[in-house]
Amino acid sequence: MKKSGLGRALVLSAVLALSVSLAGEYVQATLLLHQADRHRQEKEYSRAISPYQELGALRPNWALPHIQLGRVYVAQGRWDEAYVEFAQARELDTSSAEPLLGLGMVAHQRGDLEAAVDLWRAATSANPRNVDAHNQLGRAYLWSSRSELARQEFELALLHDKDQQAAHYYLGLLLAAEEPLLSAEHMAIAATGDDGHLAESAQDWVSLLDDLALSQHETQATALLAHAYVKQGLPNLALPQLERLLVLEPDNHAARAYLGYALYTLDQHDRARTVLRDVTHLAPKYPLTYYFLGLLHRSDGYLPTALWEFRRCLQLDPFNAATYASIGETYQRMGQYVTAAEWYASAVEVAPEEVEFWLLLAQFYEDVLPRAQEALEAAQQAADLAPDNPIAQELLGWARHLEGDENGAQVALKRSLSLDPDFARAYYHLGVVYSQIGEKDNAQWAYQRAIDLDSDGFYRQRAMVELRTRD
Repeated sequence: MKKSGLGRALVLSAVLALSVSLAGEYVQATLLLHQADRHRQEKEYSRAISPYQELGALRPNWALPHIQLGRVYVAQGRWDEAYVEFAQARELDTSSAEPLLGLGMVAHQRGDLEAAVDLWRAATSANPRNVDAHNQLGRAYLWSSRSELARQEFELALLHDKDQQAAHYYLGLLLAAEEPLLSAEHMAIAATGDDGHLAESAQDWVSLLDDLALSQHETQATALLAHAYVKQGLPNLALPQLERLLVLEPDNHAARAYLGYALYTLDQHDRARTVLRDVTHLAPKYPLTYYFLGLLHRSDGYLPTALWEFRRCLQLDPFNAATYASIGETYQRMGQYVTAAEWYASAVEVAPEEVEFWLLLAQFYEDVLPRAQEALEAAQQAADLAPDNPIAQELLGWARHLEGDENGAQVALKRSLSLDPDFARAYYHLGVVYSQIGEKDNAQWAYQRAIDLDSDGFYRQRAMVELRTRD
């Protein structure tokens, strides 16, 4: 039976209405995604959350909004919420690498490296061209002393992105001992990358590798490389170099002490303690051994024993400012703040040209033992020594606020943020200053930036309290 003209018209009308509805939904989803992605790229994380959530409600079977929302929470250090989003994305798309990559990051942050490795392996299996997964896996292998596996992952990352800066940099680190020429090539490429911190570190390694090439003796080259790995915070790579150095020079007590320190930083405390105690017998007047023992005992919670070791170090090396500061930190942990202040002050007396000790003193007087004038003096010294140091400028700004100089506080805090636009503490303190002088809109903006950028959560929570109080 043929449909009437009216019936055909009704069907066409319904189809057209459905098409318009679907088109409208598609446009709405596209707009939400663009809006949220733009906020995320601008690090306006709080503003990105709502459109991603709306997109998830609009497209309940779509994994992408959950992946992007998980990335936002990772950037903010909100790991439990990140886990929920990545797990939801994984349920919606079992073939994608991205949820696995995110879940691996959460596992790693929670201290479960093996679970993270399993997840990142699964991510590379799901998408062998996922450079981020190869880099994450490579770094995990690097930190856990599986150098060959790490090298394979970084090489795979470069296979799919030959300009990948991080992969070049970490390959350079891995190859520095055995293939220095190839290491130098990777570091030279990394030194031209977009990440400024990575580029600067890579350039330092280029210079070091030049020095190694000019070195006339194996012992000298090994010592240079071991020290560079320790300074870089790579004790697992420093360890074989230190052991090699001790084969070449069994009486090198400095190398043995640094071996103990490397073991300590690798959480091998019992072995580290044995090595360091051996050095105290072999070379009882070598001061650095006692300093490392102090760090080890303090880490284990034996604070009086740590103090004894630090004091022994000072008896042998009374001009070591780091030891004074470490004693100050130990007294701070013991709750003896006045005594701690005296030791922090001694550190700057011993090394008045070293900015880091002025920073420690200023922050102590601002955050632990409030003394506005002393904080201002220390922060000013730090800023004079390092005018382009964002931490020094931030401490100076907050110290000026504590002294009641709101105009001066604004100048220094804004200077800090011009040097480090992602400095959450500076935004929070700028918000306090704006509130103090009645600039409510600016205060709200500054607090919101602190909420967006504080991955540790301390200033994010305080800023949220301030915004709720304003409401």
